[in-house]
Amino acid sequence: VVTEVPVVTEAPAPETTEAPTTTEAPAPTTTTAVIPPDPVVLAGSGTQVVTLDDDSRESFVAGWVDITHNGSSNFIVTLLDASGERVDGLMNEIGPYEGSKPWNLSEEYVIKFVEVDADGDWTIEFFPLEFAIASDKYIGDSGFTSGLELTGEGDDVLFGIAPGAVVMDFVCTDCDSNIFVNAWAPRRDNLVNEIGDGTGFQTSVVIPEGTFMLEVAVHDKNARGTWTISLQ
Repeated sequence: VVTEVPVVTEAPAPETTEAPTTTEAPAPTTTTAVIPPDPVVLAGSGTQVVTLDDDSRESFVAGWVDITHNGSSNFIVTLLDASGERVDGLMNEIGPYEGSKPWNLSEEYVIKFVEVDADGDWTIEFFPLEFAIASDKYIGDSGFTSGLELTGEGDDVLFGIAPGAVVMDFVCTDCDSNIFVNAWAPRRDNLVNEIGDGTGFQTSVVIPEGTFMLEVAVHDKNARGTWTISLQ
């Protein structure tokens, strides 16, 4: 009897599976919050020269200034650099004053001395732009858009963003001297330059797209100049 020899079939070699590649997760990026410099607050009485130390000078960056004076005569504030050269005439008024105005937005000068000519108590507070969104100068996240109405008195600054060009109606009910309205975007664009006669003044102009600050300057002899801004 012939018996066939069984065919031996080799078992397939087991497949080798490579170990999965381990990818390390990227280290989280640490973002350090930028802390704006503190406002510089100067206060005094009468005529005085304030010499700024190095720490204070580092805080003197572009922004706005709040100023008060309770005297009855000249009130003049002049800013000088380290060589004693005049770099800005910040204030030149007569009598009591309370207002806000921009400063150092285009010149980028460095201040060493602040000369004050006054006959009463005064305060000068320099605020960097980074403080604007947390101040009462900020008009809100909607910015300079149609439907907004703002009222004020005398010199002031208003912060917001104009997402597009918008028509502004400006009314000053008791202005009796120079009236200026400037838009900063980022350079200054003079929108209003008129002289009021105390019986009321109004005009319509266009606020340019990208404006981040409106500056109102009302220099009155007998009144503080109550004004209204309405955006169409």
